[in-house]
Amino acid sequence: MKDKEIKESSLSSKTPKTIKNKGTGAGGANTVLNGGAYEQITSIEKLLEKKGWEKKSFETNTDYYFVKIDGNKKLVYVKQNGLKYYMEQFYSESAIRKPDEAFLTITKNENKDLINIKILEKKYQSKDGSVDVKLWAGPSLKREYEFYYDEKYQIDYAFSLSKFLIDKLKSNQLKWIILNKILKENNIQTFDGTDENYFDQIYKWGFNISPEKLNNTEQIKPIKTKSKSKPVEITV
Repeated sequence: MKDKEIKESSLSSKTPKTIKNKGTGAGGANTVLNGGAYEQITSIEKLLEKKGWEKKSFETNTDYYFVKIDGNKKLVYVKQNGLKYYMEQFYSESAIRKPDEAFLTITKNENKDLINIKILEKKYQSKDGSVDVKLWAGPSLKREYEFYYDEKYQIDYAFSLSKFLIDKLKSNQLKWIILNKILKENNIQTFDGTDENYFDQIYKWGFNISPEKLNNTEQIKPIKTKSKSKPVEITV
């Protein structure tokens, strides 16, 4: 996603303005969006901090993960290289990719840990372009994780998408109808990153836990740009 920089053409020659966060994060009217910005404002980390999850550093580097014990289950949140570091440190495994976010539910079962890994990839697009092509790769990437871990772990896969892509998936265009069917056949869910209940949905999906209702300062707000700005362009 980060190789697709998205920016307002009228500001292309200027340094992007800093994103102003409200609560867990929201793009203000002056926000210049790119893949990294979308990942930031849809990060669930502030919710985990508020709910008292423990933030720990890995033994071999300065990266970190979040963890919570829930009965006989250990719930773990990682991002990017964090999946690789976590699997290396605790299971002598690794990771084939660097997911935007990953949610692990580890259940103790006698001498064996039963592990469910949920992969969340984030895609931002604001007009017709090539980012949506990556959605078609979802089933293959999910299967790749299953093969990589020799089908020892349950793998679930989902996308966090911008409003433009969500609207496309809801359209009557044949291309998107077919994609919807393919995603559903492979149990790949899609989440609207601008939905006011986004964090509730991700938390529930990621850990099969429904948190208490978030107040308005913790809900993500729709991503907007100035109404007088030129159309957002995608530079490939």
